[in-house]
Amino acid sequence: MTLNPAGLFGQIDDLQDLAIIERPVRRSLKTAEEIEKLTVDEDLNDVERAVYLLSSGQDIQRASVVINLPNLVRQNPAETFRRVVPKVREVLHVAGVEMQLAAAGSFLTILQDDLILIQTHTHSILQIILLNLDHRDAGQFRNERSAAVVSNAWLETLLSAIDALPKETIRQEILNPLVSKAQLSQSLQSRLASCRILGKVAGKFESQIVKKDLLPLVRSLCQDVEYEVRSCMCRQLENIARGIGPDHTKAVVLPELMELARDEGSTVRLAAFDTIVNLLEMFDSDDRTRI
Repeated sequence: MTLNPAGLFGQIDDLQDLAIIERPVRRSLKTAEEIEKLTVDEDLNDVERAVYLLSSGQDIQRASVVINLPNLVRQNPAETFRRVVPKVREVLHVAGVEMQLAAAGSFLTILQDDLILIQTHTHSILQIILLNLDHRDAGQFRNERSAAVVSNAWLETLLSAIDALPKETIRQEILNPLVSKAQLSQSLQSRLASCRILGKVAGKFESQIVKKDLLPLVRSLCQDVEYEVRSCMCRQLENIARGIGPDHTKAVVLPELMELARDEGSTVRLAAFDTIVNLLEMFDSDDRTRI
């Protein structure tokens, strides 16, 4: 499996416009009080130092701990997950864009390096990812664009995590909550994320599970009131189709695609056309003619 941390930060250059607050350059020496705040007891071990900085350190020190989290997990996984990760979770609740992106990158690295050795650690990571994927605090980010960048970073981390996780973990930790997150009562961003997650997990399960557990959610999202959701789900139907095979695709997926091809939204119609073209190779010549 090859994960792509670089893809997570395709918009990293935008951070100068999103999250960097202009500050006057201070060329004078730091005051004694400032120096004291940045000073850490040298007798502390790495885990103790990380806990101290997350609890009492400056923002730049907290960010350093988050960036270094994969190394802490490699050195002492048990203590890191017991003491450091809960503190990271607390910090992220009020963290800005830069810290959120750093955390998403660190957790992706942990997953990529296969550093999570036991189920409880997997649960801890997924809970943090899902919490921050759904977290909506209007005062936490400077603007909606910043929030979108952060949300996308956590979503890409989750999608990459799906590649690394066993089926049962995906079912319990991701699919079960997805039933509520895909509902019309949820936010537009949550429903869009649900579309991409459904498309990703379809390839992890047998066709019977896809039909039984995923298709009801797929149909609902294909009929969402927002054209963005219908378009997003439509583009995931190729993955759904490959997960259930040609016969069920003809019976279930194609009718949805044909309806979406007549959608009032031009982006939805385009998504339907592209998906139908991509699926033609699954069918014989007679089926293609009828399509």
